Amino acid sequence: MEKREEILKRAKQAILKTLEKENVRVKKIVLFGSRARGMEDVKSDWDFLIVTENAIPIQIKMKLTGKLLKALAKERIPADVILKSEEEVEYYKNYTMSVVKEAIKTGTPI
Repeated sequence: MEKREEILKRAKQAILKTLEKENVRVKKIVLFGSRARGMEDVKSDWDFLIVTENAIPIQIKMKLTGKLLKALAKERIPADVILKSEEEVEYYKNYTMSVVKEAIKTGTPI
């Protein structure tokens, strides 16, 4: 079985490579959810909050999300990704039921 660190390294490389091709500057990648809390099971996916330098229009964000999921699938990493700009993270990190708040509070930067 592949080690967690190796999977995270491959995930980070796939994310950075995919977004670099699209000229998107990544400020931070945060693993959150059950895997960040150490409560995963065999069916758990990998949840990533990807913080970008600049805001991305929703239509482009949707295309990028698809490309990211495809790149991670090629690496055999079942994942969910959330793309947010630094500004969006600042805005949503204080919302009570925000996934961004959970990711920032309980997540682990990779």
